[in-house]
Amino acid sequence: MSWPAVTPARTPERRWPMAVAVLAAILFQVITPHSGGLVFWWVFPVLETIALVVMIIRDLGRIDRRTRAARRATIVLIVLLTIGTVAGLVVLTLDIVDTDYAPNVGATALLGRGSRCG
Repeated sequence: MSWPAVTPARTPERRWPMAVAVLAAILFQVITPHSGGLVFWWVFPVLETIALVVMIIRDLGRIDRRTRAARRATIVLIVLLTIGTVAGLVVLTLDIVDTDYAPNVGATALLGRGSRCG
């Protein structure tokens, strides 16, 4: 005798744990010291917040829709979080490892370091 296949009812996952985790990551990027860091450090937190708001607006309440647009919004958010974190990590690593690190003119604009006179 074969039993009929029973698929358990899927309950959609709540959105707030994901939103809290993303907001915590954004908060860590905002509260870290910015001396010697990227000039436009605020760009990634702003873009990440916008991406999070777009995700929440697309599917209010619980995460239950599996659409391409929702998947793309999720990927954009993950990419933004990753790039922002890795960029900060690279700058921090350079500051720690190479104490004589003096960026060239191109890197000066990117890293936000001015020439020091004196």
